[in-house]
Amino acid sequence: MLAATGETHPLAAVALGDADAATVAAFTKNELPKTAPAKFDDLVSAALAALADSLPEKEISARLTKIKPEALGNALVAAQQAALDFDNATKPIDKNSDQLDEALMAGDNLAFRNFSAARLRYTAARYDVEAHLNQIIASVYELQVRQSNTSAEQHHARSGKFFYGMLAAQLAVIIATFAIAARKRNFLWSVAAAAGLAAVSFSVYVFLYV
Repeated sequence: MLAATGETHPLAAVALGDADAATVAAFTKNELPKTAPAKFDDLVSAALAALADSLPEKEISARLTKIKPEALGNALVAAQQAALDFDNATKPIDKNSDQLDEALMAGDNLAFRNFSAARLRYTAARYDVEAHLNQIIASVYELQVRQSNTSAEQHHARSGKFFYGMLAAQLAVIIATFAIAARKRNFLWSVAAAAGLAAVSFSVYVFLYV
């Protein structure tokens, strides 16, 4: 809208008065503050790359199995800290921007238009970096969710095997109970055998239909 309704030119540093170097660089050169990127270990970086490249599920899972949950937790802290560092680095520029907006609004119209255009370019660049940092955080969260799902599936498979083991033990007890009941011809042993058989039947029903 600014370009369509009038002239805009690169903002001169003199229009910013005594603004600090970071603010001048942001509005005259569209340079953002430099902050250290988050550092991850090689396994986490490989898993993030697989996720970003939309590799098959098996490939991502294979890389996740090599990563300890503590490593993903450390990666999440590092990603969040990188986003926080960038936010803290841009806060003074944002504050100066508001002050300059009020000061320039009352002055030369062309200078204010140039500042407004520069401010929009800076804001767009800042949003782009913030979006990238937030995407990294979201990706680490997704890896944690996938790892938790994989762990849950493994526990589920183990519980199924435990179920079969328990079922076999119940069958062994029932067979022994039947043997004692047949030998002693005792009513109570017969009741115990019937109860065991009912328990096994119910377990099979739960496994198949519930």
